[in-house]
Amino acid sequence: MFDLEKAFASDEDKTLNGVWHEVNYGDVKFSLKVAASNNPAYKRYLRRAMSTNRFAARTTSEASMKAMEALHVKAMAHTILVDWKGVVINGESKPYTAELGERVLGMDRFRDLVEDLAGDFEAYSAASDEEQEKN
Repeated sequence: MFDLEKAFASDEDKTLNGVWHEVNYGDVKFSLKVAASNNPAYKRYLRRAMSTNRFAARTTSEASMKAMEALHVKAMAHTILVDWKGVVINGESKPYTAELGERVLGMDRFRDLVEDLAGDFEAYSAASDEEQEKN
């Protein structure tokens, strides 16, 4: 029998505070600490931002779509992308800040990478710790 609760239970700390993901990009490796896409802080941040930008949320014009994307990027920078290691911006190693996060998450391909990592439900699973303890 398949136990849904055991298989899909999330680790609260991992979900909210993130897990480290090693990323191989060509011959370069770097690490991103990413919280789960369904974390409560992200939902709260987005809900608050949407309530103050109701016009953008209700229309489908190009301007409102760009405004919604900017809200999404800002929410990700503050609640999903948590930290990084081995990242260089314009040739300079910089610690992660939400402001830098907003800047780099504005790049579609990088945002897609972070969204993929944040949506990897197995990385945030409570079962993964239990399985590791058994082995």
